[in-house]
Amino acid sequence: MQIDLVDSEAAAPGALMAAALAVEGFCLRRAEAVTGVHGLGPTAAVIYRTLCVAAVSGSGEADAEGGLRWVSRTSLAESCGLPRETVRRKCEVLVEAGLIHGDRVRGVTPKREALAASLGPGSWDTLIRDLRHLTDALHRLGVLKA
Repeated sequence: MQIDLVDSEAAAPGALMAAALAVEGFCLRRAEAVTGVHGLGPTAAVIYRTLCVAAVSGSGEADAEGGLRWVSRTSLAESCGLPRETVRRKCEVLVEAGLIHGDRVRGVTPKREALAASLGPGSWDTLIRDLRHLTDALHRLGVLKA
């Protein structure tokens, strides 16, 4: 499937702002879904989700076991806009909860089992439903080409 955006000049007044809010709503629903699966508080959830994205797509030392990357706590703190000490403490909580691996030298990386739990069958259904709602909203707003 290819998704093409309309020229921003051709969009109706306010459509781009409404589209941005629709995308933000999608991101918040996804955050709530992942948070609910693992029972995380808001700060730990932001750190965990940021780590998951970085571990899959970021640069760094790849974990030979699962292809996930190790991420420094300092990089996580900068990406999340949080103090390093907060990230360090929350990472310890995530390690104790069994969601991530922690290493003093390499940093942290998510556990594959925790990632799999976040992407279970019910989660996929929710993701597809939320994505469908988002694309429908963007079509109604005239931001996506039909």
